[in-house]
Amino acid sequence: MATAGIPWASMVGFILDLPIIYIRKVAKQHGVSKRIEGSVNNIKNIVLVDDLIASGESILDAIHVIQHETCAKVIGIQSIINWGFPNMFELLRGYQIHSLASYEQIIISASKHKLISADDIEVMLNFYKNPFEYDWGEFYEKEADFRF
Repeated sequence: MATAGIPWASMVGFILDLPIIYIRKVAKQHGVSKRIEGSVNNIKNIVLVDDLIASGESILDAIHVIQHETCAKVIGIQSIINWGFPNMFELLRGYQIHSLASYEQIIISASKHKLISADDIEVMLNFYKNPFEYDWGEFYEKEADFRF
């Protein structure tokens, strides 16, 4: 996945001695006008690698590009962090999704190591309940009063 996923996919490809491609957000205006950069010849299976999965929409877009521009099949999705929003799982149902950490794991670990307060946890959980409409106004007002 472009752009943040490219370094991670490159490392995985290098270590496993596998070819990598990346998917542009938009097609180039010159050349062959494709969104896939790299050779897809003889590639039958693809694992998408990205740094973060939130809504799942960019992953789904990449799957559609792969289906349109190649004969390959997406056999899995790997990310560093997955926010785990329910709509993402619905959007990507049928695909294996693996992540190194989840939103919940980050909250639990930060709490365990006393990096965040009970108030912070409450804010984070309230955000998680409705992430796309959450109002961060109160949080930013509190943070403006914080001094290092």
